[in-house]
Amino acid sequence: MSWPRTGLIREDADTSAAPETIFWRENLKDHQRPRSPCNSPPHPTDKQPETRQRSTTPGPCIADKPVRELKRKIRALTHRRSQVPFAAVLSRINQILRGWANYFKHAVAKHTFNALRSFVWWRVVNMITYRRRMTWTALRRQFKGPQGWRQIALDGVELFNIAALAVTRYRWRGLSIPTPWAA
Repeated sequence: MSWPRTGLIREDADTSAAPETIFWRENLKDHQRPRSPCNSPPHPTDKQPETRQRSTTPGPCIADKPVRELKRKIRALTHRRSQVPFAAVLSRINQILRGWANYFKHAVAKHTFNALRSFVWWRVVNMITYRRRMTWTALRRQFKGPQGWRQIALDGVELFNIAALAVTRYRWRGLSIPTPWAA
């Protein structure tokens, strides 16, 4: 493995650590900085006083592996040269997205949902433009209205917008929590 020659290397760094933990965050360019609070590694100067340590992450986050697996499934469904009907592809994508979103909707997931919505939208749009031999102008004419882009709906099946799902962190249960003491 060749190490990049740019950036400062910490003297106390373990050589077996991953490269992203060896380089300082100050040396990263803006497009290389982590966007989600879940993916940002702790910075050495971010430490708060030892009396009160607070987590910089606002709650449970989605790991990288489930996102990679979801993208792998979407890529497998949206090959440009696939002969599967659009309705079957969109309904299967909707099933996968709904199940995935319902599982992760209690995590810090809004940023991830927006990124996945964009990823799925582009995969489906590229598949449509290739299979129907459409230009970008023809695609815009079909899927863009006066208020902006419409939802993609083909053969009566509409693409599920994962970013529109409400992320609910805590549900107030109030008096429905059973008491351990007999009344």
